[in-house]
Order: sequence, then C-alpha cells, then structure tokens
Amino acid sequence: MNGNLNRYIPLATRIQAGYRMAHRKESGEKVSNISSELGISKSHLYILEEKYKNDPEMRDKRRTGRHVKADERIVRIVIQACKSKPFESSVLLTREINQNPDEQKQISNTTFNPLFVQRNFKFYTPFVCLGA
Repeated sequence: MNGNLNRYIPLATRIQAGYRMAHRKESGEKVSNISSELGISKSHLYILEEKYKNDPEMRDKRRTGRHVKADERIVRIVIQACKSKPFESSVLLTREINQNPDEQKQISNTTFNPLFVQRNFKFYTPFVCLGA
C-alpha cells in the first residue's frame, strides 16, 4: 500500500481485485502480481476475495448509528432556508427555523449540518474586516 494505510479503494478497483483473486487459479496469476499492479496489500486482497465470493457487487452493508431526528418536512424547511440565505451561518439558520411556534420538532446545529452536507450545499465563511 506504499505507506498510505488509510487510503480509500474505489468500488471498481475492489470488484476488479476480488474478481482477479477469485479467478487467479484459472488464469495462473500470482497474488503478488495483483498486489503490485493494484497497489493493494496481499492480506487485503484475501479479504476482498472473500467479499467478492459472498457478494460480487460488493455492496456496502447497512451500518448502525443514530437515526436522523428530522423528518421530510424539516428537511424541506432546512433546504428552503439554505436556498433563501446561502451565506448565513448554520447556527443562525437553525435559530430561525426553531423560532416557528407551530413547529413541534426543533433541530440542533448538529442535526442541521449533516442535512446540509447530504444535499450538496456548500459551506461559506463570511469575510469579516476587523478595523481599517
């Protein structure tokens, strides 16, 4: 792996590595050749071979974690707020969303930010001139 231990391997490369490992006996390929060509360690290649045998598409498994508190209505409100004020901070937008008295669910800034990122919105930092 050339010293880069936390490198992400793209799905296409993982599938290719799994396929080549699973069929290496028929093709006569050596694990060391596959390793050097793809830049993946031999031990990782054996893991990819097992994953390929279990699921040739190598789909990501569902991961556990805390469920998002926001429902679709809150998500729409967040998107609308982001579109109406794209240069506003997430703290101020969250405060504005939570001021609605009809709203029973209040969201925090930590809920707001992942929703913001999932919808491919960009974070902007306003320029502040301190003194002149």
